[in-house]
Amino acid sequence: MGDTIGTPFLEVKPPIEGIDYPKQPLPGLPPVNYHQYYGYHDSIHITGAVGMPYAWTGRTNMGNDYCYIGFETTSPYLQDSPPGSWTITDYAYGYFPYYFYEYLLGRDGSVVHHDIADSLDYAARETFGTKQGEYYTYEDSILNIGHWFYTNLEGMEGWWYWRMRVIGYEDGVLP
Repeated sequence: MGDTIGTPFLEVKPPIEGIDYPKQPLPGLPPVNYHQYYGYHDSIHITGAVGMPYAWTGRTNMGNDYCYIGFETTSPYLQDSPPGSWTITDYAYGYFPYYFYEYLLGRDGSVVHHDIADSLDYAARETFGTKQGEYYTYEDSILNIGHWFYTNLEGMEGWWYWRMRVIGYEDGVLP
């Protein structure tokens, strides 16, 4: 389910259309993110830590200590709802973090703290409902698969692809 942070590297990869800069015109298939590492120290451009997990932890190996949950590019607005083909509940995306933490902290009536992976699945099930008779899991939800969106913000106008990423230790349970 989750991506892992690899060994730091200094190879500079070209930017990805739809992730690093907007795509023009209307896109088709999702962009392929060939960046296999979610953190490294860039000594070529002297920018220091690159990649949010590495910038926050100073580590390129999450090990059994950390789990980072974030988005490539941007995240959907919490008050927005997914397109109809991705949900039967019409709940806004903002319900996902609510249900995630409710389950993670055992506030769902079980009084047991659950691990990150199970909490992601619970949040997807509660937020998006069922698809063809089966409950959504995080793996097959729009958050993991991603979605194109258009913005007309100055300097960023065009099509962008957002996608949620889980990096690191998903079996972790909060104390």
